[in-house]
Amino acid sequence: MIHKRRVVALTGLLLAACFLASCTLTKAIRPRVKSPVETGDGILFRHYAPSAMRVNCAGDFNQWCDTANGRPIDITMDPMEMDEHGIWWIVIPLEVGTYQYKFIVDGGTWQHDTNNLNTTDDSYGGQNSILTVKKQPEDVPPDQLRQ
Repeated sequence: MIHKRRVVALTGLLLAACFLASCTLTKAIRPRVKSPVETGDGILFRHYAPSAMRVNCAGDFNQWCDTANGRPIDITMDPMEMDEHGIWWIVIPLEVGTYQYKFIVDGGTWQHDTNNLNTTDDSYGGQNSILTVKKQPEDVPPDQLRQ
């Protein structure tokens, strides 16, 4: 009788451990999305941050959400939208050229684009992502393109 209780208890513990391990593993697996992507309307930037309240796309194309001018982050600059999978996205029309960028999560955490392997040192102990735009967006008037 005691042996049977031990087996049942150990089986229960084993099942619970497997369940917790699978939950942890599922949370650790991040969806891999292609970013950045040239579209007909501009550059599609995507960033996985399902628990974020706000994400902005910052780069030398918008003076790093105005922080390059010595000001606090302008949260109205290039705010991203989140889809049902926790992936934040924005399309930004940019002229042909090479740009550096990052994502600002909840106004304070700067993160490079983990889906873009092209990076450079940011002079603050981290990395900036690098984007090279090779062609103009087709449907965007020239006065709406960012330099």
